Amino acid sequence: MRTKTATLATAYIATIVAANWAVTHITALPLGYGVVIPAGVWFVAITLTIRDQLHDRLGYWLTGGLVVVGALLSWPLSSPGVARAAVFAFIASQLLVDQSLYAWLRKRFPDARWVAIAGSNGGGIIADSIVFIYFAQEALRQFGLDPSKALVGQIIGKLAVTLVVAYIIKRRDARRPALQPATAVAA
Repeated sequence: MRTKTATLATAYIATIVAANWAVTHITALPLGYGVVIPAGVWFVAITLTIRDQLHDRLGYWLTGGLVVVGALLSWPLSSPGVARAAVFAFIASQLLVDQSLYAWLRKRFPDARWVAIAGSNGGGIIADSIVFIYFAQEALRQFGLDPSKALVGQIIGKLAVTLVVAYIIKRRDARRPALQPATAVAA
Protein backbone atom coordinates (compact mmCIF):
# COMPACT_ATOMS: atom_id res chain seq x y z
CA MET A 1 0.00 0.00 0.00
CA ARG A 2 1.48 3.29 -1.05
CA THR A 3 1.99 6.14 1.41
CA LYS A 4 -0.83 8.30 0.03
CA THR A 5 -3.27 5.38 0.15
CA ALA A 6 -2.22 4.55 3.71
CA THR A 7 -2.66 8.20 4.68
CA LEU A 8 -6.13 8.30 3.10
CA ALA A 9 -7.11 5.05 4.84
CA THR A 10 -5.97 6.44 8.19
CA ALA A 11 -7.79 9.73 7.58
CA TYR A 12 -10.91 7.82 6.54
CA ILE A 13 -11.00 5.75 9.72
CA ALA A 14 -10.18 8.84 11.80
CA THR A 15 -13.06 10.85 10.30
CA ILE A 16 -15.51 8.01 11.00
CA VAL A 17 -14.36 7.94 14.63
CA ALA A 18 -14.38 11.76 14.84
CA ALA A 19 -17.92 11.96 13.45
CA ASN A 20 -19.28 9.64 16.11
CA TRP A 21 -17.31 11.28 18.88
CA ALA A 22 -18.43 14.77 17.78
CA VAL A 23 -22.14 13.92 17.77
CA THR A 24 -21.82 12.79 21.38
CA HIS A 25 -19.48 15.46 22.74
CA ILE A 26 -19.86 18.70 20.71
CA THR A 27 -22.87 21.00 20.59
CA ALA A 28 -24.87 21.17 17.36
CA LEU A 29 -24.74 24.30 15.20
CA PRO A 30 -28.14 26.08 15.10
CA LEU A 31 -29.29 27.23 11.65
CA GLY A 32 -32.57 28.86 12.66
CA TYR A 33 -36.19 27.74 12.76
CA GLY A 34 -35.11 25.00 15.15
CA VAL A 35 -32.92 23.33 12.50
CA VAL A 36 -29.54 22.21 13.82
CA ILE A 37 -26.47 20.65 12.26
CA PRO A 38 -25.08 17.92 14.55
CA ALA A 39 -21.32 18.30 14.94
CA GLY A 40 -20.50 14.95 13.34
CA VAL A 41 -21.93 16.12 10.01
CA TRP A 42 -18.76 17.95 9.00
CA PHE A 43 -16.72 14.78 9.41
CA VAL A 44 -19.23 12.55 7.60
CA ALA A 45 -19.20 14.75 4.50
CA ILE A 46 -15.41 14.52 4.39
CA THR A 47 -15.57 10.78 5.08
CA LEU A 48 -17.75 10.24 2.00
CA THR A 49 -15.24 12.03 -0.23
CA ILE A 50 -12.22 10.21 1.21
CA ARG A 51 -14.12 6.94 0.69
CA ASP A 52 -14.47 7.75 -3.00
CA GLN A 53 -10.75 8.39 -3.31
CA LEU A 54 -9.98 5.11 -1.55
CA HIS A 55 -12.39 3.34 -3.88
CA ASP A 56 -10.19 4.38 -6.83
CA ARG A 57 -7.09 3.05 -5.08
CA LEU A 58 -8.31 -0.06 -3.25
CA GLY A 59 -11.55 -1.08 -4.94
CA TYR A 60 -14.95 -1.88 -3.50
CA TRP A 61 -14.24 -4.61 -0.93
CA LEU A 62 -11.09 -3.27 0.74
CA THR A 63 -12.69 0.14 1.11
CA GLY A 64 -15.79 -1.52 2.55
CA GLY A 65 -13.62 -3.23 5.16
CA LEU A 66 -12.34 0.15 6.31
CA VAL A 67 -15.95 1.25 6.97
CA VAL A 68 -16.31 -1.65 9.40
CA VAL A 69 -12.98 -0.86 11.09
CA GLY A 70 -13.94 2.80 11.60
CA ALA A 71 -17.35 1.89 12.97
CA LEU A 72 -15.90 -0.59 15.44
CA LEU A 73 -13.18 1.81 16.62
CA SER A 74 -15.71 4.58 17.21
CA TRP A 75 -18.02 2.43 19.35
CA PRO A 76 -16.31 3.09 22.73
CA LEU A 77 -15.89 6.83 22.04
CA SER A 78 -19.54 7.76 21.57
CA SER A 79 -22.84 7.02 23.24
CA PRO A 80 -24.24 3.52 22.55
CA GLY A 81 -27.23 5.00 20.69
CA VAL A 82 -25.02 7.11 18.43
CA ALA A 83 -22.58 4.25 17.84
CA ARG A 84 -25.36 1.82 16.88
CA ALA A 85 -26.99 4.38 14.58
CA ALA A 86 -23.64 5.21 13.00
CA VAL A 87 -22.90 1.56 12.22
CA PHE A 88 -26.24 1.16 10.43
CA ALA A 89 -25.88 4.53 8.69
CA PHE A 90 -22.34 3.82 7.47
CA ILE A 91 -23.36 0.40 6.19
CA ALA A 92 -26.37 1.81 4.33
CA SER A 93 -24.75 4.98 3.04
CA GLN A 94 -21.16 4.02 2.38
CA LEU A 95 -21.22 0.30 1.70
CA LEU A 96 -24.45 0.21 -0.27
CA VAL A 97 -25.37 3.60 -1.71
CA ASP A 98 -22.19 5.70 -1.98
CA GLN A 99 -19.87 2.91 -3.18
CA SER A 100 -22.36 1.59 -5.73
CA LEU A 101 -23.22 5.04 -7.09
CA TYR A 102 -19.56 6.04 -7.20
CA ALA A 103 -18.56 2.91 -9.13
CA TRP A 104 -21.42 3.41 -11.59
CA LEU A 105 -20.77 7.14 -12.10
CA ARG A 106 -16.99 6.66 -12.29
CA LYS A 107 -17.41 4.23 -15.20
CA ARG A 108 -19.74 6.62 -17.02
CA PHE A 109 -17.65 9.76 -16.38
CA PRO A 110 -14.04 8.51 -16.23
CA ASP A 111 -12.58 11.95 -16.95
CA ALA A 112 -14.82 13.82 -14.49
CA ARG A 113 -14.16 12.32 -11.08
CA TRP A 114 -15.87 15.25 -9.38
CA VAL A 115 -19.18 14.18 -11.00
CA ALA A 116 -18.88 10.73 -9.43
CA ILE A 117 -17.92 12.25 -6.07
CA ALA A 118 -20.76 14.78 -6.02
CA GLY A 119 -23.34 12.28 -7.28
CA SER A 120 -22.38 9.43 -4.98
CA ASN A 121 -22.06 11.74 -1.99
CA GLY A 122 -25.54 13.10 -2.72
CA GLY A 123 -27.01 9.61 -2.53
CA GLY A 124 -24.84 8.70 0.45
CA ILE A 125 -25.84 11.87 2.30
CA ILE A 126 -29.54 11.11 2.01
CA ALA A 127 -29.11 7.46 3.03
CA ASP A 128 -26.72 8.28 5.89
CA SER A 129 -28.94 11.04 7.27
CA ILE A 130 -32.20 9.09 7.18
CA VAL A 131 -30.74 5.88 8.61
CA PHE A 132 -28.71 7.68 11.27
CA ILE A 133 -31.65 9.77 12.49
CA TYR A 134 -33.96 6.75 12.50
CA PHE A 135 -31.65 4.73 14.76
CA ALA A 136 -30.34 7.65 16.86
CA GLN A 137 -33.66 9.31 17.71
CA GLU A 138 -33.52 8.52 21.42
CA ALA A 139 -29.84 9.47 21.76
CA LEU A 140 -30.43 12.77 19.94
CA ARG A 141 -33.35 13.61 22.23
CA GLN A 142 -31.07 12.98 25.23
CA PHE A 143 -28.74 15.62 23.78
CA GLY A 144 -31.69 18.02 23.44
CA LEU A 145 -31.97 17.70 19.66
CA ASP A 146 -35.22 17.28 17.70
CA PRO A 147 -34.53 14.38 15.29
CA SER A 148 -36.60 15.87 12.44
CA LYS A 149 -34.75 19.20 12.71
CA ALA A 150 -31.43 17.37 12.96
CA LEU A 151 -32.28 15.44 9.77
CA VAL A 152 -32.73 18.65 7.80
CA GLY A 153 -29.54 20.09 9.32
CA GLN A 154 -27.57 16.94 8.52
CA ILE A 155 -28.55 17.03 4.88
CA ILE A 156 -27.84 20.78 4.53
CA GLY A 157 -24.45 20.54 6.27
CA LYS A 158 -23.26 17.48 4.35
CA LEU A 159 -24.38 18.89 1.01
CA ALA A 160 -22.58 22.18 1.70
CA VAL A 161 -19.30 20.41 2.49
CA THR A 162 -19.71 18.05 -0.48
CA LEU A 163 -20.23 20.91 -2.93
CA VAL A 164 -17.12 22.70 -1.67
CA VAL A 165 -15.01 19.53 -1.80
CA ALA A 166 -16.32 18.54 -5.27
CA TYR A 167 -15.46 22.02 -6.56
CA ILE A 168 -11.93 21.78 -5.11
CA ILE A 169 -11.44 18.33 -6.66
CA LYS A 170 -12.76 19.53 -10.02
CA ARG A 171 -10.25 22.40 -10.01
CA ARG A 172 -7.40 20.16 -8.86
CA ASP A 173 -8.19 17.39 -11.38
CA ALA A 174 -8.25 19.94 -14.21
CA ARG A 175 -4.54 20.55 -13.53
CA ARG A 176 -3.35 16.93 -13.33
CA PRO A 177 -3.90 13.60 -15.08
CA ALA A 178 -6.98 11.64 -14.08
CA LEU A 179 -6.68 8.85 -11.53
CA GLN A 180 -8.16 5.74 -13.09
CA PRO A 181 -10.49 3.63 -10.97
CA ALA A 182 -9.21 0.43 -9.36
CA THR A 183 -10.00 -2.72 -11.31
CA ALA A 184 -11.93 -4.24 -8.39
CA VAL A 185 -14.90 -1.89 -8.79
CA ALA A 186 -18.43 -3.21 -8.33
CA ALA A 187 -20.63 -3.37 -11.41
